[in-house]
Amino acid sequence: MISAEVIEEGQSVKRNPRKLRDVVNLLKKHLGDSWRDSESLQYYKEIIDKHAILEENTDRANEDEEEGLFIQDEELSLLSV
Repeated sequence: MISAEVIEEGQSVKRNPRKLRDVVNLLKKHLGDSWRDSESLQYYKEIIDKHAILEENTDRANEDEEEGLFIQDEELSLLSV
């Protein structure tokens, strides 16, 4: 039996990037690229856009971290010379 949980307005939920991608693909397949212009689908647009911003910020943070590690590696190799 499925146990449904009530999600209150404003309560955040964990988003699965694969499921969001599936939703975008279904919207595009059935409605074309103009689905974003539909007033009745603004809910989906907002969720997808928020996820894209979060994903972009995460990617930037990871790039910055990787760059920091690269700089540290260079500094260590310079110190050992």
